Amino acid sequence: MNKRKYNLIWSRRIQNHFSKSGFKAHILENPFIYYRNKNNIKQNESASGTVVFPYHSDEGWLVDLDIKDFCSRLESLSKIFKPITICLHFLDYINDDVRKAYEEYFNVVTAGDIYDKAFVQKFYGILSENKYSTSNAISTYTFYSINMGIPFFITEVPFKTINRQQSNIEGVGSKRKLLIYPEYQKAFHLFNSHDKNKITPQQIEYVKEEMGLCITNNTNLIKLNLFIFGIIKLLKTQIKKNIRIKQIR
Repeated sequence: MNKRKYNLIWSRRIQNHFSKSGFKAHILENPFIYYRNKNNIKQNESASGTVVFPYHSDEGWLVDLDIKDFCSRLESLSKIFKPITICLHFLDYINDDVRKAYEEYFNVVTAGDIYDKAFVQKFYGILSENKYSTSNAISTYTFYSINMGIPFFITEVPFKTINRQQSNIEGVGSKRKLLIYPEYQKAFHLFNSHDKNKITPQQIEYVKEEMGLCITNNTNLIKLNLFIFGIIKLLKTQIKKNIRIKQIR
C-alpha cells in the first residue's frame, strides 16, 4: 500500500490504525448509509416481524451450521418478533441444499448478487419491511439495521467455515472470531446483552464510529484532494498513452 496515496475508510478505529502506521486515511460516510440518506429510505410504517441474516458463505469459504437448531431457536422467539424472514447471501441462496433447509421453516429471500447495481436497493427494501433484525454473528447488516432505527440482536448458534477448495481446511468460526478478534468480541457483547426490542445509546455511538458518521475530516477538502489526485492520474495515463502511440509510429 502506497503511503502517499489516499485511503478512504469509514471507521475512526481503522483510521487511527492507519495513521500510526504512517498511511494517509480519510473517513467518509459508509456508501450504503449515504445511499439510504440520499434516497430517504426509512422503515415502513407497516413493518413487522424479524429479518434474519445468517452468517454467510463467500467465494472462498462455505459456512457450516446446524440450520435446524438455528430455526428452532428462531421459532422460540416471542410473538412480537414474528413473522420470521430469512435473508440469505446470494451464494447461499443459490445453494439448493441451504435454501431449501431454511424454506422448511420460514420465508426465504435474498437481495441478490452483491455486485449487482440494484443490490443495495433490494437490501434496504427487505430490511425496511421488518421491525427487528437478528443474526448469529456481527456484520455490516448489524450497523445498517441500527442506523435505520431497527433493533438488532444476536441469536447464538455456532458455525464453522470450510475452505471451498480443500474441505479439510477450517477457517475462522464463531468461537475463534470471539477469541482472536478483540473488536469483534466487543461488538458481539454490545449487541448481545440488551433487550431485544431496544436500541441502546452505546450501540448508536458504536455504529457512528464504525460507519463514518463521526467524521472529523473536512469533507470538502477530501473531495478537493481526490479531484486533484484524479486529474494527476488522468494526465499521467494520457502521457503514457501518447508515448506508446509515438513508439508504435
